Amino acid sequence: MSVVFNPSDNFADGVRVAFAIGRPVGGSVVRNRIKRRLREAFARMITKNELVPKGDYLIRVFPEARNKSFLCLANNLEKVIEDLRKDHDLSV
Repeated sequence: MSVVFNPSDNFADGVRVAFAIGRPVGGSVVRNRIKRRLREAFARMITKNELVPKGDYLIRVFPEARNKSFLCLANNLEKVIEDLRKDHDLSV
């Protein structure tokens, strides 16, 4: 999984998330299941007041995610967002 982030200059803007899950990951049922799981994981991060910088996110999913559980996907997403925040020295 990789994340492309475009920070928001406007404080009124919130967090927008898009997913790029190609056919090599699996059929439409598998891709939609992964998308639902990641959307829920991202929503939980925001609800728990995690340090999620405001801006636009593009989450790219690779075929290895095909058989991952919700917990594994959520942990990977949290790690990627945390690394992104540290690399860019972003605050909420």
